[in-house]
Amino acid sequence: MTVDTNALRFNQATLTLLIIMAFVVGGTVGLIIVAATAASLLVAAAFPKAGPFGLVYRNLVLRFGWMSPQPEPDDPAPHRFAQLLGGAVLAIATVALVTGLAFVGWVLGWLVIALALTNLFLGFCLGCFLFLQLARAGIINRSVEAS
Repeated sequence: MTVDTNALRFNQATLTLLIIMAFVVGGTVGLIIVAATAASLLVAAAFPKAGPFGLVYRNLVLRFGWMSPQPEPDDPAPHRFAQLLGGAVLAIATVALVTGLAFVGWVLGWLVIALALTNLFLGFCLGCFLFLQLARAGIINRSVEAS
């Protein structure tokens, strides 16, 4: 199995920019951006080929030559798990923002930004690490997740 590491980088950079933009814009528009980013990550985790960031990457970024694919031997399951976690945290952030807990919502949004930037610049994916630890402990069936 391979993973396009440039697609991962594109996802991390895109979600970082979107959540920063949501924070700067604030209000209803910021809330919509956070919710849409959460939905995008959750869709990508459940249906990798249908994820909006991936569609933009494949249909615009690659097509116009702005980036080239960089496939590396890797298991995509930990990356999907990380997307699921990021999407879940942003979904909770959305609920917090809707219910008037703006501080909590933005702390969660900035946490996702920090983790995405850690992966983007340092190559450490906390969601992937958690997936591997859960698989090692027998909590996640790795063969099911990898399918």
